[in-house]
Amino acid sequence: MMDRRTLLALAVSPLLPFRRRDKLKVGDWVQMVALPSATARYASSTNRDFRRVAWIYRRCLGRPFQITYIGDDGRPELDVSREVAAALGALGWFISIEPECVVHARIPDVLA
Repeated sequence: MMDRRTLLALAVSPLLPFRRRDKLKVGDWVQMVALPSATARYASSTNRDFRRVAWIYRRCLGRPFQITYIGDDGRPELDVSREVAAALGALGWFISIEPECVVHARIPDVLA
């Protein structure tokens, strides 16, 4: 079951003036507009690590991230360290996500 933020992001994303999704490259900034399909299953799992991954996906929804790597399957890897590292007590955190869950974003103002 999708939550309201995911449904809203899916409804609004085609209206936003973003470039095509299939042109993702390392270094591009993208915004996570949808949760991966397995998020609900992860959230209801008895495995603590799966629940943590679902929490990370939800925390990242709607935020911009830079692509650090693109796998052979076309899935971009995002550096989500700023959003979750402090909460998890880690130095860095990266997630791999389906390309359908992200759209190109403007480069955020890092000085703000």
